[in-house]
Amino acid sequence: MYYLGIDIGGTGLKAGLVDEAGTIIARKSVPVDAKHPDFDHYLAEELASLTKQLLFENDLSVNDIPYVGIGVPGPCDDKNGLFLFAPNLPVRNMELRRLFQEQLDIPVRLGNDANCAALGEYRVGAGKQYSSMVLITLGTGVGTGIILDGKMWTGCNGVGAEGGHMVVRPGGLECGCGRKGCFEVYASASGLIRMAVEQMRNDKDSLLWSLADGAEENVTGRIVFRAAEEKDPTAEKVLDEYIDVLSEGCLDIINLLQPEVVVLGGGISGASDALLLEPLRERTYGRDMAKYSLPKTTIVKAELGNDAGIIGAAFLGA
Repeated sequence: MYYLGIDIGGTGLKAGLVDEAGTIIARKSVPVDAKHPDFDHYLAEELASLTKQLLFENDLSVNDIPYVGIGVPGPCDDKNGLFLFAPNLPVRNMELRRLFQEQLDIPVRLGNDANCAALGEYRVGAGKQYSSMVLITLGTGVGTGIILDGKMWTGCNGVGAEGGHMVVRPGGLECGCGRKGCFEVYASASGLIRMAVEQMRNDKDSLLWSLADGAEENVTGRIVFRAAEEKDPTAEKVLDEYIDVLSEGCLDIINLLQPEVVVLGGGISGASDALLLEPLRERTYGRDMAKYSLPKTTIVKAELGNDAGIIGAAFLGA
């Protein structure tokens, strides 16, 4: 049995042919033209074309896969085949399943990209030994995906599990969702960079300036962690603040769900354990409501990297 998963990103489409063990045995990718004048039809055609190419190049037909799973960067309605909205793409209530099937007659399953990544980690990654887990992706934004009793949880309308929009700083900075103080504003890579730039302005001698070639716009999350490794006081202060807010978000999730494991994914999760995972565990463990109960939620890093979304999408209907 083979499965086919596609991960739609803000700048590109990534597709993979996946075997029953969750191994990607073939893959293809293409960029996305977000300014295409007929974006809905264009996107469906590109997705169908990727599917056809992967099948043809691997001597397979549509009869060899049960469906095509598609992970989308926003809310979706799998029941009715709708891609509802995307913050970085011109999508509003797109009839993705119908448009895709006009190009290729095969069942289509839809899932939010963070939920797909969680499903991938649950099936073959960091969550495979557990029955309940929450994935927190720390990228440009903060995405969360929830697996409870072995099943992906998306709420009554398919739009649940948006943990990035929990408020962790009441009255704080405004989020793109319209609320103030969201987890995403502070725990994302964008939030980390913003905090670093603010602190750099108060310390012109910080190593951060040198690593960023003297320009604020060159600051990245990687630079912040690198400067902290070199014991730069400003970078250490930034990470201290960042770990605090990341811990608050983790505690909210743990107190609400008490999953067996919280998995950290996204670019920031690649930082050294000494600078990220270890201090996060120290500030989180023992502060939740299960401090006197067993078992306890553990926090680990994701294992699949950018492949998690493809693998999860492939298993949406499995």
